[in-house]
Parts: sequence; structure tokens; C-alpha cells
Amino acid sequence: MKALIKYHASAYVTSAKFVMPLLVYFLFLVGFYGNSPKMVVTSFSLSAAVLYIIMVWAGFVFSDSEEAIAEQILILKAKKISTYYISKIVFLFVFSCFMSFIGIIAPALFNVIFKVSGKTLFYKPQDGKLEGLTVASILIGFLIHVLAGFLGGTVGFAFHPRIFRNRKVTVIVAMLVGFMGFVKGALMVDFKMAKFFVWIFPPMYDLVKSADNPEVTNVFPIGDMIVPLLVVVVYSVVLSALCVFAVKKKGF
Repeated sequence: MKALIKYHASAYVTSAKFVMPLLVYFLFLVGFYGNSPKMVVTSFSLSAAVLYIIMVWAGFVFSDSEEAIAEQILILKAKKISTYYISKIVFLFVFSCFMSFIGIIAPALFNVIFKVSGKTLFYKPQDGKLEGLTVASILIGFLIHVLAGFLGGTVGFAFHPRIFRNRKVTVIVAMLVGFMGFVKGALMVDFKMAKFFVWIFPPMYDLVKSADNPEVTNVFPIGDMIVPLLVVVVYSVVLSALCVFAVKKKGF
């Protein structure tokens, strides 16, 4: 498993397919954190949401990054087809951690830069007092980024070319499903019947909504977020398992 993950990392990096997702996310972070003041929870929630969409893209591209012959050879070496595909999903989790680290270290660095210039990046609007980052907000923010990124990665990876052959149509469907993870909240407001089917879409809206606390903007309402975080984990794991099962069933 460890050797397979190293192989995926090496192949993904040398293929340069990680460059565009990384560049887009980096440009977003620079543009977003380039001005102040901002609210910690709102900023981290938006950053995690953007990472989720980028990881849908990255997961989709990664699912189609291996030639069929190369995959067959690697599966023979791994001895189990499930081991091979699980290693790819684990790599997506590792890549999500890497992207999440960038998503958290960027505001921390910008905060230092702003302090040097006599400003502070984050504030609490109800009293106007400037607030710096706390260790707790950084750790919780990192966790949210990792889970949101992994959720996006599994959504993109689920549209595997073994399961969905028409890639031109599939890429549109994959991104639509990814975006439905956000807009399903609005659908439930406008269409009451939507609540009976929107649960099949990624639970990103529920996670972002749980972090929305208008009264305390520099502290995550972790009590409200426990269930949505667990739902994200369960959804990602179940979707990954279904993807592995479907790929095994389809074969080459």
C-alpha cells in the first residue's frame, strides 16, 4: 500500500496534472487574503468550499491519469484490484492534506505580514476589536479543509473512466454534482419536495452552514459542526467503497 501511494504521488507530480489545481487555489488564496479585515470562521469556510470544488476537479483528472496496461501491471503487483484502487483514494486524502496545509498556512503568513505593517488580517465585527488567529481555529480550520478536500476528491474520483466511458459528458456531470453539494440548500428552500432526493448529493452545504455563526466569528461552533463533519466522513467513505466496488465489477 505504501509503495503504491508513493507511486501515485510520483506519477501525479511528474505528469504536472497537479499544477493547475494548485495554481488556481494559490491564486484564490492570494486574492482573497490580500486585503483585510476578515472573519476567521467565514474565511476558512469559504477557503474549504473552494478547495472542495478544486478537489472535485483534481479527483476527476486523477481517476483518468493511468493507462490501462499500466493499471493492469500495478494491479497484478498489488495482487488485489481493491488494494490498488484504495491506494489511489488514500493518495487523494494525502493530496487533500497537502492542499489543506497550503490553505491554512497562507492566512497565517498573511496575518504575519499584516502585523508587520501595523494591521491585522482577522477581526470580530460585533465590537470592532482586531483578533488574531488562535491555535484552536487553525487546527479546526485544517480539519475542515482536509475533510472538504477529501469529499471533493472522492466525488471527482467516483466518475471513473471504467464506470463512465464518455469523458466529455462525464466531466460536466461531475462538476454539476459537485456544485449541487452547495446549491441543495437553496433547492430545499424553494422546492419543499427536494429534501427527499438532495441527500444523495455531497453534504458540503451542511458543513458550511454548520460553521455559520453570526455571533462568534473567530471561534468555530464545533458543537454544531460535529454531526456535519461525521456525515462528510461517512459520505466520503461510502462513496469510495461504492466506486471501488463498481470499478471491480466493470473490469477492463
